[in-house]
Amino acid sequence: MVSDQNHFEVEFDIDGKIVDFLTSTLLDATPEERVRQRYLRVLHYEYGYPKEFMKREVAIHHGSSLLTDTRGRPVRADIVIYRDAAACASKDQGRIYLVIECKAPSIKAGHNQLVSYVFNTSAEGGVWFNGSGEDDEVAYFRRVSAPESEFKEWIGIPRYKEAWDALGRRKKVDLKKPKDIKGLLRRCHNRLHGRGNDSEEEDLTMDMVRIMLAKAMDEEGTDPLPSFYCTPEEYISEAGINSVKGRIAKLFDDVKRANRDVFNEHERITVGARAVADVVVELQEYSLLSSSGAAHEWDLMGHAYEQYASVYLKREKGQFFTNRLAVDLMVSMVQPDYMDVILDPAGGSGGFLTGTMRYVRNRIVDSEGSEIAKQRQLERHKKNLFLVDASRRLVKVAKTAMILNGDGHAGMTAGDSLGSYESFDKTIVSQAGRCVPTVILTNPPFAGVGDGRITHEEVLRRFDAGKRWVEVDGEYRKTEEFAPDGVPPELLFFERCVDWLKPGGKLGIVLPKSFLDTQTYRPGREILFARCRLLAIINCHKNTFQPFTGVRTCIVFVQKLAEGESAPSNYPIFMAISRKIGQDSEGVPIYKKDALNNPTDELDDDLADIGKAFDDFRQGKLKSSGYFFAVDRSKIEKNLNINPQLFLPHLNETLEAIQGLDGADGWSVSTIGAMSTGIKIFKGPRFKSESIIVDDDLAPLK
Repeated sequence: MVSDQNHFEVEFDIDGKIVDFLTSTLLDATPEERVRQRYLRVLHYEYGYPKEFMKREVAIHHGSSLLTDTRGRPVRADIVIYRDAAACASKDQGRIYLVIECKAPSIKAGHNQLVSYVFNTSAEGGVWFNGSGEDDEVAYFRRVSAPESEFKEWIGIPRYKEAWDALGRRKKVDLKKPKDIKGLLRRCHNRLHGRGNDSEEEDLTMDMVRIMLAKAMDEEGTDPLPSFYCTPEEYISEAGINSVKGRIAKLFDDVKRANRDVFNEHERITVGARAVADVVVELQEYSLLSSSGAAHEWDLMGHAYEQYASVYLKREKGQFFTNRLAVDLMVSMVQPDYMDVILDPAGGSGGFLTGTMRYVRNRIVDSEGSEIAKQRQLERHKKNLFLVDASRRLVKVAKTAMILNGDGHAGMTAGDSLGSYESFDKTIVSQAGRCVPTVILTNPPFAGVGDGRITHEEVLRRFDAGKRWVEVDGEYRKTEEFAPDGVPPELLFFERCVDWLKPGGKLGIVLPKSFLDTQTYRPGREILFARCRLLAIINCHKNTFQPFTGVRTCIVFVQKLAEGESAPSNYPIFMAISRKIGQDSEGVPIYKKDALNNPTDELDDDLADIGKAFDDFRQGKLKSSGYFFAVDRSKIEKNLNINPQLFLPHLNETLEAIQGLDGADGWSVSTIGAMSTGIKIFKGPRFKSESIIVDDDLAPLK
């Protein structure tokens, strides 16, 4: 299904010309034209105005003469909406309904131009729009005649065939679903900025979260009329906007009462009344919530919000937003269903739980069960979703994401996932405690060898990986001493996830690539093979988590051994190496090309191919390629190096071909170590963060 969001993307031809939305003629791709084309699409798809009612670049007359600028050049309105198609075809200035000015240097300049256009025509109002696609700004105006003729800033413009008086407090049943969701969220955010607030951008984003939660709370209520509204009369008076903020504050109080574990009683919306009213007028005509079975609508809303949050919230303490493609791959490989108890112990903004909800909901909706059965399954699934994160701020963001993805936010809590199980929120203790979750999906914060290592003994004592491990008589084992230099938190998170899982449960976890083969993370690999069956390893493309982090990463999938089950000595393990992720190092999307080398709407990544290969592997039908293949557990040596690069079929084929030269006429093959016992391996500065594992006689220089 093509996303409604694609309706708002400007169309270009093969030569980079803009294809005009109204006439399909080709236009120069100027910044001004891009803005105009975007708003033409908004007027058509969001407000419903027919194309044949609209024209671009319309000359305006004053009496019988053309209006001109200071240089004597005719002035043209960027977009004009006429009252009917006939008026549009004849450019009847007496039948103009609305005028839109795009990308004026400021609202003030745009307002002055609009005043000139409106009072020289029959227009009843207008819009100033400055939207590049990243920084949408908008202001609405209405022409009023009583008690005197004025051009006033207003709360919006009417939809097609709607009266101006319909704006304001619509019944909840009359609210519509937004189509340009990304644009809507951008406009709301920029409305907060536009009122001169001195808050940090992050604070503004959290106010946006609070206001959206208040909107969702209002939609949940049974009153047919909303409390989340602003009338035109309120918008133009100080007392009115204060009343609006008071209503929204009351709704947010209800949010706090419903989520006491996340919001303290003193938390409030910090921006001023005018900024709150600005956001309310943008959101009030839309419904953010959908019916349980409306999977497509939930997906659009949730995805837009996740993108919004990732843009405007800063990364801190190793937290960053997991690439949605990686999330969807991990969820599909674990294959959760509505009966699974699903946990993310490093939940961040909630990406894994929203991804899981999308996956399970789509499976339920597409199933052949009755509507009642589907509804019951969806309700059970929502109650089986749990999240823990140390940042209360991110838990709030995650709750909002879940609400906008279809609810299921009750199990999202703040806490320290490396703490004792008894210290968790009572919801987690009672419903997702130790050995209860059947699926864990997570991307823990990384620290590596820097200051982020955990050294507190009260934390280290809970974990085998928190102890010092040594080689004794050929066996690698833990001691009772604490790791002298501390332990990376992601290593402890891995052990905690394995311990937290129900026996037989599945874990998908993002880890630094060094987990696979370095000495620092070997205790984690020992724990893995002692307590689990290794299902799959995927080396991620270097841009997977850009621009948030440049750390090379991998994804590890394991299944915890069942009660009484011994670790099997041999079984196949799926391995893959991702070579493209649909974005560059700045996070800019990279799209596939069509036969004419034009970009399509499809991201250029290989994760779907990896997912398909894993499905084939599960069914015993995998056809190995150079970058996804299976490796037997018995091939993994005692140092437990599980980096897929070590097992690349083409690499091994090359080594075997070289070995085959041994004994050929004039050739012999030998190792460097056999040539000279004095040769040592020099480890360059690029690898200085960790000791790589090598044979004892090829140890790195100290």
